[in-house]
Amino acid sequence: MKKLAGKYIVSLSVLIILTSSGCVTDPIIQQTDHVLSNIDSAVTSTNDIEYQNSVLVNAHELNDLADDLDKAETRTEQQSLVKNYITINQRISCIEDNIENSLSDKTSVECQGDKLVSSVDQDGLPGVNTLHDSISGADSEHNKRQILRTYLQDWEYVQRIVRVEKSLHQNKRTHEIILLGGLLKRIHQFPIMYEGEILVPTADMEDLMQDFVTSANKEEQRNLVIEYLNAS
Repeated sequence: MKKLAGKYIVSLSVLIILTSSGCVTDPIIQQTDHVLSNIDSAVTSTNDIEYQNSVLVNAHELNDLADDLDKAETRTEQQSLVKNYITINQRISCIEDNIENSLSDKTSVECQGDKLVSSVDQDGLPGVNTLHDSISGADSEHNKRQILRTYLQDWEYVQRIVRVEKSLHQNKRTHEIILLGGLLKRIHQFPIMYEGEILVPTADMEDLMQDFVTSANKEEQRNLVIEYLNAS
């Protein structure tokens, strides 16, 4: 048992060293750096940007991405643009690969734990049947991907709305707990975030929460959240 424990400690130590030294790297960081290093030559040659046998940037989208990168003022902004592009690109490919099966099985399209397309129309977004009809009518792969890109932009927007709604509902339930409500209300103050982005800063929470709980119905609550996010 002592020898096994010793081996475990050594293995754990090696993992910690590798992680702290940068040997364990988030794949999307490597992919982002690869795109930024190769986009100029790719635009000239009009070739896809590939990484480890996967297409990161399609040739017909190179110019648009290059234009967006030219407008970015800092390296950090460029990295954020590319990361977002790669993420959307992966989601587009996942939808393309799975929507036929979801149509047959009458299920949603899920990718890496995210429900990208619901089985039915929901929250103002098309469901599997409606989205499938839209992309089936596209006259080219480029147009099909543009339809999916627009869909995913709308999907991201809806996720932010739903995230704020759920957080406010959770806070409301917490504040309503008898006896502990007052204490929890004082300590339960933190921003609402989505994928690392602050949607509602702590300073806005109290006022937004007050408006949310006094709204007459769910429709008014949603309109309040939409108005807040659009103004921020």
